[in-house]
Amino acid sequence: MISTVDLAEELAMAPPSRKLVRKLLVFVRPYRRLFAQLLLLELLFVLARVAGPHIVKRLIDHGIPARAYRELLMLSGLLILSYMLCWLFDFIQFRMNMIAGQHILNDLRRAVFHHVQFLSMSYFDKTKAGKIISRVDRDVAAMEHPMVWGPLTVINGAFYLIFSGASMAFYSWKLCLVILALVPPLLLASEIFRRRGIVAYRRCRESLAVLTANVAESISGIKVTQAFARETQNLSFYSTLAQRHAARVCEAAIVWNLYSPFVRTLYIVGTSIIIFYGGHLVSIGEIEVGVLAAFVLYLGMFFGPIFELSALFNEILHGCSAAERIFQLLDTQPQVKDLPQAQPLPRLEGRVQFEDVSFRYQKEGSQDRPWILRNVSFTVEPGEMVAFVGQTGSGKSTIINLISRFYEPDQGRVLVDGLDLARHSLASLHEQMGIVLQENFLFSGTIFENLRYARPAATRQEVESLARLLRADDVIARLPRGYDTLVGERGTSLSQGERQLICFVRALVANPRLLIFDEATSSVDTVTEDRLQRALWKLVEGRTSFVVAHRLSTVRRADRIFVVDGGEIIESGSHAELVRAGGRYTQLHREYVRV
Repeated sequence: MISTVDLAEELAMAPPSRKLVRKLLVFVRPYRRLFAQLLLLELLFVLARVAGPHIVKRLIDHGIPARAYRELLMLSGLLILSYMLCWLFDFIQFRMNMIAGQHILNDLRRAVFHHVQFLSMSYFDKTKAGKIISRVDRDVAAMEHPMVWGPLTVINGAFYLIFSGASMAFYSWKLCLVILALVPPLLLASEIFRRRGIVAYRRCRESLAVLTANVAESISGIKVTQAFARETQNLSFYSTLAQRHAARVCEAAIVWNLYSPFVRTLYIVGTSIIIFYGGHLVSIGEIEVGVLAAFVLYLGMFFGPIFELSALFNEILHGCSAAERIFQLLDTQPQVKDLPQAQPLPRLEGRVQFEDVSFRYQKEGSQDRPWILRNVSFTVEPGEMVAFVGQTGSGKSTIINLISRFYEPDQGRVLVDGLDLARHSLASLHEQMGIVLQENFLFSGTIFENLRYARPAATRQEVESLARLLRADDVIARLPRGYDTLVGERGTSLSQGERQLICFVRALVANPRLLIFDEATSSVDTVTEDRLQRALWKLVEGRTSFVVAHRLSTVRRADRIFVVDGGEIIESGSHAELVRAGGRYTQLHREYVRV
């Protein structure tokens, strides 16, 4: 089910603040010229609309009584022209506003996506992937209407209120007082319905969030559901949730559909009063009939924006809440980042040193964090293959993460070729590294695109040659379209062994100086493991390589093996030396052989 924190985030509403507006203006500023043109077009559009009742007034008061057919024809043509200009201005501003708004949203999406690419692993340790995806997807989408159409609606409404109100005041201040008397009950009703609407809308979204979470949970656990024959019970529970959501949707619809008729009723009441009182003023000769007609038309222009602005208000609240979450992400700084004077690493020989390295993972709300590594020191020579073995949680993968500089040590230094990694750029290190993980991740696309992921400039001939070197070409050739086979999302169309072999070739295509294998063969069967190990020996030739593995068959041929226990290296040596020593590695070896 969706968590309380996620649900609160889903239903959050926040009023706009100056700080938030300033941050949004950074994305709006590149399009300020376009928005200035939009402002001018909106002004021309409203002026063309406001001119309509003036023309109608002239037709009624002067053209019709005098039977001035030439003037009637001219004024009718002018009225048609004004509305044609309205249509033209509306079409142009719609197109320009859509372009500007979508560009702003796309810039925001790109900014979030780009920022996420450079966040440290510690951020992803603490943050669910779904929450990050939500920033790019749902939160940006929530800002679409307030950002794309919100400014235009506000400007449009303001112009209508100003010009229609000024026109009514110009024609008859007495009738204008009647309109002003309707404003307080309208504002009071708007506030009452807005508050009730927010509550109803939040309840509706809450039930939808729970309903969606139930669907996601049911799909994820479908195998367990079918295994325990829970289909009927699950349907019953889902039906209950669906009925509750339907009831809340109806409640929200009733609230908002009470408000809309109220505004229309108030408008009709106001129109009736204006006609009754205005008719009296006409009968005593204080105003002309055309003035009364124009007044009624302006009354419609005056009420329309009030309803639109009230409907927009809730979307602005949700949009501001979404913007707060987006900028909270954009303000998050990576914990591992280049120093201001960071220099790129030269071409590496591959000598890696740990000097009294201690490390502990950050944990929110906790000051007393356990040490994962304590005073670890070792040196790996260029071209050497070393392995780290030990129980789960002993610190093996943490050592690998520090070499990769996914994290920074709390104490001590990590050196490559005598150079402190903390003083050099991350990109220059990662460009000279290759990593193969237990979870062999492939991206959507073809086999060929995945193989040259780390080095897009690699030619097809190079890629195929390296695949043959690792004896992966025959596996790829058996696929439906060979190197042009689509792997599907996360490579699910391939077997575990095929995906891992492709990851091996991908690492080789990168031509790295440092190679890392983190449980790279632990999730495959024995036959596939044997094939992968043969590819691994080819892959590590001439490179400094680090292997983390539970299966000791993977590490037997390593030049040196480090036994990690409790965050410390307690033994080191070759497989034969460690077996003869009769220490912790010997126990691990016996357990492995017994299995």
